[in-house]
Amino acid sequence: MFSTLFILIMAFQLKSVQSMV
Repeated sequence: MFSTLFILIMAFQLKSVQSMV
C-alpha cells in the first residue's frame, strides 16, 4: 500500500523534473 504511493510520488517527481529541464 505504502510502496505504491511512494512509487507514484517518485514517478510524478521524475516527470516534473524532466518537464522543468
